[in-house]
Amino acid sequence: MNTIKRILRLMTPALLAMIMLGLQSAHAVTITSAFTGSWYDPETPGQGFNLEIIEGDDANQVLAYWYSFDGGGSWFWAFGIGGIDGDTAVIPMQRIVGGLLKGGGEFEPWAIVTLSFSDCNTGEADAEFDEQVGSGFNEQVGSGGPMNLVRITQIAGDECSGGISDDGDDPEVFEIYFDNTGVAPEAVGFAEFEMRPDRAEFLVITEDLPLGSYYLLVDDETVGEFEVFESELGGTRGSIEFRSPAEGDELLLDFDPRGMRLDIADTGLGLIYLTTVAPAQGDDPSDGDDVNPPPFGENDVTEVGLENTGIYPAAHGYARLEQRAESVEFAVHVQDLPNDLYSLYVAGDLVGHIEVASIVKAGDTRGDVVFRYPVE
Repeated sequence: MNTIKRILRLMTPALLAMIMLGLQSAHAVTITSAFTGSWYDPETPGQGFNLEIIEGDDANQVLAYWYSFDGGGSWFWAFGIGGIDGDTAVIPMQRIVGGLLKGGGEFEPWAIVTLSFSDCNTGEADAEFDEQVGSGFNEQVGSGGPMNLVRITQIAGDECSGGISDDGDDPEVFEIYFDNTGVAPEAVGFAEFEMRPDRAEFLVITEDLPLGSYYLLVDDETVGEFEVFESELGGTRGSIEFRSPAEGDELLLDFDPRGMRLDIADTGLGLIYLTTVAPAQGDDPSDGDDVNPPPFGENDVTEVGLENTGIYPAAHGYARLEQRAESVEFAVHVQDLPNDLYSLYVAGDLVGHIEVASIVKAGDTRGDVVFRYPVE
């Protein structure tokens, strides 16, 4: 982009505010690499679990070590590897018997352990013991129900949100439009996903669906509910937004939409109005930059005002391009538009969104979007 004197226009807004109707994420959290650490039951000191989240062939797995006592009161430890499903991991565990220092031993099955977590610091462990070797332990503690787990340690430098950003994927983005199933022929929608080293965001916006409540389904699992209502500019609007780590009223992004089927269905009859399949991998935000990067400069600044189309006569804004020796930054700032979510188009291409919100101290509304190369 060697000039910002390309066509900039703000399209019809899709309202960001939502009326929540028992809105919940698919899980309380999802087990990520940030769950690695030591966990114990405060009611039974001296025993607990050490967990490592490791890479599997197709997905992450949990490697668990269980430190406890057997039915006779002797110390023992068991270990196993199991798969992750959202906030739960099911782990077949074994223990070694007959071992000596620098000697061998034999593996024997011990129990099937189910770990589940309500947040980054608390969870529970339940066990189904092997009938032969675990029966004494089952009689001793099995009737007491699951063990409550509390985190003791966390890997230095890790921040746990319980969302998919904990695993720190490489930056990628995608934006796709939904296909209309024919139930409401005028309805449209799109989904936008962004993964960055410090966060992940997933946004779905619909227009011209019938008024009412709708589910967002990811591979047939309901991950959220949102309301569609009338827009000031005609038609209807609805949106739902997820983020990891979650901020404000945003829902925790505890599922990965990449490669999944996405459906918008009403909460009454369950009719699917919009559907699409997300790409398994998004685009690198810097794709194409190495071939045709934006031009650098020597602290060159270009700024132009945005023309008002008359829909909201008090609204105004500007676009600013700063070309430095090692970076380029492009920003759009708007003021005095109604609180809303607006789409930014450059030469007819959708490039981003601007959230406009009230600034109490200033007595007006403002919104910004900033693009930068290289990405920070």
